[in-house]
Amino acid sequence: MFSFDGIDRVPYFGEWAGDSGTARLQREAIAVLADAASRCADKDMRTPEVQAALAYLECHMVRPALCGTFRAALNLRDPLARASAAHKACKAIERAV
Repeated sequence: MFSFDGIDRVPYFGEWAGDSGTARLQREAIAVLADAASRCADKDMRTPEVQAALAYLECHMVRPALCGTFRAALNLRDPLARASAAHKACKAIERAV
């Protein structure tokens, strides 16, 4: 399960170590979103793990509104429209990170 509570804090090794932890967590969060986008046509992916990944990315990206776009995509009723919008939002987030 994706969780970021204090994982990316590296107090003793300087800024370079903290940046590598942030990059790793961003990749993991995006992987969670990509998985959700691939499964959301058949399953409700508004899970705590997806919400945690979105919350993390919102704090670590220039355009956090894209996370809202992903949330809105998961709320669409039509399965095909939901999957299409989620894939599109996930790609936009990946480019913005």
